[in-house]
This record gives sequence, C-alpha cells and structure tokens, in this order.
Amino acid sequence: EGDEEEHEEDDDEEEQKDDGSVEISDVAPDVIYGEIFHTRMKHRELRVELGVSIEDLLRGHEAMFEYDRNAMNEEGQRLPERCSLAIVVVPGMRAGTQFVFECEGDDGAGYVPGDVHVVLVLEPHKRFLSSGDDLATDIFVPLEKALLGEELGPVLTLGGEQLMLTPSQGMTVQPESLFKVVGYGLPRHADPSANGDLFVKVHVLLPPATLKLAPDEAETLRALLNQAPLPTDGRHQREDCTVRRTDMVVAQEREFGAGMPLPAFTCAQQ
Repeated sequence: EGDEEEHEEDDDEEEQKDDGSVEISDVAPDVIYGEIFHTRMKHRELRVELGVSIEDLLRGHEAMFEYDRNAMNEEGQRLPERCSLAIVVVPGMRAGTQFVFECEGDDGAGYVPGDVHVVLVLEPHKRFLSSGDDLATDIFVPLEKALLGEELGPVLTLGGEQLMLTPSQGMTVQPESLFKVVGYGLPRHADPSANGDLFVKVHVLLPPATLKLAPDEAETLRALLNQAPLPTDGRHQREDCTVRRTDMVVAQEREFGAGMPLPAFTCAQQ
C-alpha cells in the first residue's frame, strides 16, 4: 500500500507539471516586464568640463565639483537640483580624459536618469606649454652670455627645481634656440613612472638703446662678429645640433614662431 501511495503522488506531480500552469513569482509584474523589455529609455547624457592645471597632471589631484541637474521628486515633479561628485586625477592623465558617472545626470518621467560625463580641460599656465608628455618654457639671457656660450638659466622646472643649461664648449647660442632637457616633462601617459621632456626656448636680450660704443670698441666688435659667415639655410650651428622635430617643437613654433634646431648641451641642477 505504501508503494501504491508513492506512485500516486508521483503521478500527481507529473500531472501538475504537464498541465501548462506557471508558478507566480513574488516579484512585481512591472519590474519583470521592465527588466525583460527595457521599456524606459535613458535620459541624454550631461557633459561637465572640469579645469585642471599642469601641476595636477604632474602630481595628481583629488577634486570635488558641483553641477546642476533636473531630478524627479516623489510627487513626479521635475525640479532643479545641485549635486556634487568627486574625481581623482592621477599622474599620466591628459586633457580630454573622460570620467563617466552612470545615472547621476538629468531625470525625467518615463526615463532612467542619464549619465554625467566629466571631461578634463587644461587651464592655461603662465610659464609652460604642454603637448602630450612634453612641456615647454622660455628664458631670457643677455647677449654676452649667448656670445660666450656661458651657462644659461636658471630654468625653473614644473616640479620647482632650478636647472642651469651649459652649451657645448665654444658654442655661441643663437636667438630662439631650443634646448631639450630629458625627463623633466609630464608623467608619460603610457608609463607614468617615466617622464617626457622639457623644451627651453632661449631669447637673447640686446643691450639697451642707451649703450654708446667708442669708435675703437665698435671696430673691435665689428671685426669679431664678421669672422663667422652668416647662415644661408636658416639653421644655425647645424654641425652642433641634434635636429628632432616633435609635437612640442611644433607647439613652440605656433606660440613663438619658427626656432632653431635643438643645440647639444649638458644640464646641471643648481
């Protein structure tokens, strides 16, 4: 008899499985429907531009920023709302880097809240230009230092160090020459443990207009300056230069005009 009862229970279970019935879940039907058919569209994205300095890209920076969005209250009303979010800028990031905060943007009836896209925008710097991993700055030197090939500087780096540039022995420094200091640029985007380069443009200052030379002094100066032939190709000291056009050189030309090739030099910290 016990076996007959078990068989009867099994038959009842099989009949229940085959009768086409569906077990009802405790989950609300509108939730199930929404998950399956995605009836609500996401609201359009909200774009926020966040200014960062070159120093932020060098050292990293944590920033809180505020923005305005439209949000829905419990009564279904769409009201303006002031919100804040935090981002962390790490060394190696660049202008144009984008952060996406999902569902933190505008809301509306029948929509999923949109995303907030935060884009880093580089603020102008009073001493440096940037291009990719490289930086550029400029210094002004008196004429005698350029003619005698003496140490140039100091050059203040973005990190606060002071450098002196030493041209090759016996080399005069032409106006608008570019010096390259390896490893004093921004952390490289591909490898933040290494740095790009710093390009230094040299502006030569002429003596003041009040300077008066005696006739013999003028003749001596003229004789000295006339010993060297004038360049014919616009590239002074070709034999002493390493010519390497980079994005930073192009950026320098846009900012300051066409410069000379990169002179060979040594760099010493002051």
